[in-house]
Amino acid sequence: MDFVFTPIGLVISLLTIATLVFVIVKVIIKLVKISTGKGTIKDKWFWIEAGLLVFIVFLFISGAFFSFLENIYNWTSKQDIGGTTTTFIQMVDQYRNWS
Repeated sequence: MDFVFTPIGLVISLLTIATLVFVIVKVIIKLVKISTGKGTIKDKWFWIEAGLLVFIVFLFISGAFFSFLENIYNWTSKQDIGGTTTTFIQMVDQYRNWS
């Protein structure tokens, strides 16, 4: 499966790096505007957006996002969504053992 996951990992890595560079450039531009008097440091939405982007990049770089997806997959694979079917199969197996 390396032929599938290697390109996917490469694309995700490149997108993560591009997003991080984008945020850094955006913050530098904002700081330059602030220093020249064309912008304000109290731009709440800019800092929220920059913080969220850095948080998302951190989730991908640290692997926490994929760990979260793995935990969801493991949890859903353990769920018994066919409870009545399982009970029916157990009843049939018990009947066969009685014969």
